[in-house]
Amino acid sequence: MSRRCAVNAKEVYCGLYKTELIKPRKPWHSLADVELATAEWVDWFNNQRLHTAIGDIPPHEHETNYYAHVPGQICKPTRDTGCTAADFRHDAEQGHRR
Repeated sequence: MSRRCAVNAKEVYCGLYKTELIKPRKPWHSLADVELATAEWVDWFNNQRLHTAIGDIPPHEHETNYYAHVPGQICKPTRDTGCTAADFRHDAEQGHRR
């Protein structure tokens, strides 16, 4: 991803965040309220929001499906890759590598 592309993506997500969460819930009473609402919004955005460009499934599910079908992919059990420790153990027991 080019630097300009990354800057554009950042601007889009910041705009969505402000439009969907920050502005509608004004006034905020404390920073802790903003932090909790932000964590909930990020969870919704990544794990529950249906994305039409990827078949009306959440982005996290799409990423998990992608890594599950990449042959020879070594998958570490992290949130970033969509693999869980249970997935990693199951693959090891079956003699598969992600």
